[in-house]
Amino acid sequence: LPITDTALENGLYLRALTPQETAAVVSTIISDRLSSVIQTDTTDHAAVFPELISVLDYLLQQYPTFASALVRKADTYSWQVRFLSRRPADETAQAKISRQLQKIALNQRAIAAKLSYLGWEPVDLSKLPARH
Repeated sequence: LPITDTALENGLYLRALTPQETAAVVSTIISDRLSSVIQTDTTDHAAVFPELISVLDYLLQQYPTFASALVRKADTYSWQVRFLSRRPADETAQAKISRQLQKIALNQRAIAAKLSYLGWEPVDLSKLPARH
């Protein structure tokens, strides 16, 4: 996969992890499980989003430049937007949802800015060479 010079300079890839960072990487199994619930289950996820964000925030406290956790957090916000947009709501609830959506948008921009600063770039899998 392509890796930018900035990402290498910022230690995003190809460096030894501290024990604390290693524990954060191993702990992603918890966020993976919560993410799979959101993606596959059709029940009300209102309580799962804050739980998943909390887990990711903890992982990011241990390993602040953990690109995978940052991307997962941005994805979680996207899933939450889809969930909130589908919920029927009265006028009062709509105002609350609107505030939540504004906060989510700010959080997503902050994550995108941090990833960009670190040198992370999304990969267009269609542009990778085919494996034979």
